[in-house]
Amino acid sequence: MGIGSSANFIPVNMKKAGYAGADQEYFFKVNESDPWRPVYGSGNWGQGRFRENLSAA
Repeated sequence: MGIGSSANFIPVNMKKAGYAGADQEYFFKVNESDPWRPVYGSGNWGQGRFRENLSAA
């Protein structure tokens, strides 16, 4: 949904980011006969980061 032709631009004066990066993505090719295993996001290992078990229950 667009913002419409009557929208007003309001500058927020944000500074340019000092660094920009992208996360690696991993795609796993599995078969129905493969055993269930927990899969953990590799970027979630640092202290204080959210840790989530991505395997199906």
